[in-house]
Amino acid sequence: MFVTVWKRKGCPPCDRVVREIVPVLKMRGVEVEIKDAHDHPCEAMRDGIDVFPTIIADTPTGRVRVKGYPPDAAVSDIIGG
Repeated sequence: MFVTVWKRKGCPPCDRVVREIVPVLKMRGVEVEIKDAHDHPCEAMRDGIDVFPTIIADTPTGRVRVKGYPPDAAVSDIIGG
């Protein structure tokens, strides 16, 4: 499974996702890519990233998009548990 975490510099909720959620995903074997909208503005715009953080996960049951800090249920949907 592959997850992209969109963040931006100076965003406390984004930092919290990187600090708290990303390690859980990696521990469960999820491949995680962290992208900063400041570094990839055209890609962020193309992907419709308008809220930070945004997590996009390609799961066996389809694509999951979570805007803002994810609730536990969203994390469970991403890791399939």
